[in-house]
Amino acid sequence: RMLDMGFEPQLRRIVEQADLPSTAQRQTMMFSATFAPAIQAVAKKYLRQGFAHVTVGRVGSSTASIAQSLLEVPAPGDKRTKLAVLVSNNTLIA
Repeated sequence: RMLDMGFEPQLRRIVEQADLPSTAQRQTMMFSATFAPAIQAVAKKYLRQGFAHVTVGRVGSSTASIAQSLLEVPAPGDKRTKLAVLVSNNTLIA
C-alpha cells in the first residue's frame, strides 16, 4: 500500500541506504489485496529475480463465501459490548 500511496522514495532510501543485506541476501515480502500492474512493476525493483507471486481466488473479483453485514450500534460506547456478545454467542450476522 505504501508504494500505491507514493512512498517509493522513502522505501528506496530505507532499502538502499540502510544497513540492509542485498536483495539476494534478504527475504522481502509484500502483501496486497489489490496489486495493480503499475505497482507490481515498482515492487519488482525490491524483489529477487524469479520471486514467488501467490494469488488467492480470482484477481479483481470477490468471492461468494464472504458475507458483509451492517449492524447498527446506537450509542458510541456500545460497540465493544455488542462485539463481545456476538463473539461469546458465536453469532454470525447474515
